[in-house]
Amino acid sequence: MKRHFFLIPAFIAMLTLGSFAPGLAADYVVDDGDVLQITVYDHNDLTTTVRVSGDGTIIFPLLGQLMVVGKTIPQISKIISAQLADGYIINPQVNVFITQFRNQNIFVNGQVKKPGVIQFEEGMTLIKVISLAGGFTEEADENLINISRRQNDKEVILAKPDLSSTIQPGDVIIVPEEIKAQDIFVSGQVKKPGSFAYDRDHEMTLIKVISLAGGFTDLAAKEKTSIVRRVNGAEITIEKAKLNEPIRPGDVIIVPESFF
Repeated sequence: MKRHFFLIPAFIAMLTLGSFAPGLAADYVVDDGDVLQITVYDHNDLTTTVRVSGDGTIIFPLLGQLMVVGKTIPQISKIISAQLADGYIINPQVNVFITQFRNQNIFVNGQVKKPGVIQFEEGMTLIKVISLAGGFTEEADENLINISRRQNDKEVILAKPDLSSTIQPGDVIIVPEEIKAQDIFVSGQVKKPGSFAYDRDHEMTLIKVISLAGGFTDLAAKEKTSIVRRVNGAEITIEKAKLNEPIRPGDVIIVPESFF
């Protein structure tokens, strides 16, 4: 039989749906290896700091094993609150914090003076990361920066983010070279990233340009290759581009890393 605990003061009836580290987006998705701190107002015995296990679960007092991988902090807090309210605590106030991330690193590639790995800090913005990477080179195209980010167990490309955008742990920031109108630029998981002259005398397809860039690396997520293209003054992104996709002058091809 479930035991019941009662919270007496009426002012604590409001349900808190979760907290997260300052500067961390509310849509950050928890992964195995993240460390969570969970508190329940007026129930210090339930305060728990726990690392998410390899099977995506945590162990929480009273409730036992809970699946948390793939969920946001507010979602986890809501799940715990609902289960505690089901026969344990009336109107529980649950706060969930991430105290340690599985991947504390950010990766910066391309036209910065010191490309490489940068330690993640709470509240980091894109411009702060660029500054830590030594700033832009003279060849950098600041208007075509891309961020490769893992969301909901998928790799997504954030094209042309604002310099004030908040960075998340594990982000891969790609600063391309400023290219001429007739050039094609290839970045990411190819053996020879860079710019290539557009050949008007022969049909240029995605697979041909990848070949010019030395082919895919072993880490390439080939099926997630995207093309950033300017059409009528607006920038569009062709996601999951097919290998026979025709390439146009000025196209930027991005080959993300596979996580599997």
